[in-house]
Order: sequence, then structure tokens, then C-alpha cells
Amino acid sequence: MRWWLAALVVFGLSQAASAQSRRTFVPTSDAIRMAEIIARAQGYDLDDRRRYFFDLVRDREGKPLIAGFTTFEFQWNGSLVSTIAIDDHSGLAVDTTSCTIYAYPALRPFQSAVARSAPDALRDKTGCDRFRVADTPRTHRQPRR
Repeated sequence: MRWWLAALVVFGLSQAASAQSRRTFVPTSDAIRMAEIIARAQGYDLDDRRRYFFDLVRDREGKPLIAGFTTFEFQWNGSLVSTIAIDDHSGLAVDTTSCTIYAYPALRPFQSAVARSAPDALRDKTGCDRFRVADTPRTHRQPRR
């Protein structure tokens, strides 16, 4: 009976160690979906793909612009609207242009609990002293011609 208990304890400890070693990761496809949710929540109608695009931003060496984040520029009719940085591990979404943390309800399924509070380290990474939190989606804007 003791060997069974010892085996159960060893198995439990190995499972706990395995769970700790697993890293959460936001796939790029989810990061793009999140950027689209943010654009829609800002009032942009994304039905016409000729009007907008999301461009993956990298530094000159091909590395992420902000370490640990997937960063997109959101362009509308050829003009930069926002630079959306999404934390690869928590799903925290930040606009580094306007220092806005996106907390729209539609983003919650993509984010961990960590993302729902702005970590102080984010200030150093983005250069923002203060963040505004955007959590209420706007209505769609009229198309610009």
C-alpha cells in the first residue's frame, strides 16, 4: 500500500513541475484577431479589407520591437492609427502610440488574469509614464473617402 502512495506522490509532483514549466503563449493568429477586435472596438469597420491593414513591426535585426510582445501597426486608408503591442504570454494589449491599455470585454478570452492589471515593467518597455484604459467599444465610424 505504501508503494502506491509513494507512486501517487511522485506522479503528483511530476505533474506540478510539468505545469510550472509550461509557458502560456499567444499565437500570432490570436494576436491578429485581438488587433482586429481592438480596431473594431475603436469604431473602424473592417468589412472592406482594401481600407486597412495590420503590419507586423520588427526592429532592424528582425527581432520584436518590444521584447516579449507581438507588435502591429494598424493603418487605415494609408495612415497610422495605432501601434498595438500584445504581450506574448499574458495577452495584455497596449497601444504604444497613445499609451492605452486595451481592456475591451471581447479581448478577455485571449488574456490571462495577469493581463488585467498593468505591470510596472510595461512602463519601461513602452516609454509610457501613464496608461489610459480603453474598455468601452465605440460605434462604427463612417468610412472616410
